[in-house]
Amino acid sequence: EKSKGNEEQAKYAKEYCGKVEAELQKICDTILKLLDDKLIGKAANDESKVFYQKMKADYYRYIAEFTEGDKKSGAAESARAAYAEAAAV
Repeated sequence: EKSKGNEEQAKYAKEYCGKVEAELQKICDTILKLLDDKLIGKAANDESKVFYQKMKADYYRYIAEFTEGDKKSGAAESARAAYAEAAAV
């Protein structure tokens, strides 16, 4: 919108984007906490552990897709570590 000269629309778009990103962050954090606190530790077999670790990595990857800077790097590293843990099972 900015390139079209619609400064006001660009402002609204950026504001809305911020709201969506905050909501996504909250959802991802909730799921990651559930995985860490309840599911991964109580997984009954290796297949379940791998599934949950990959799921954890996927959610960190989602966070890395919409964040920037250090947050993006941290999420990408956490995703890599979770995928590595899944591969080690």
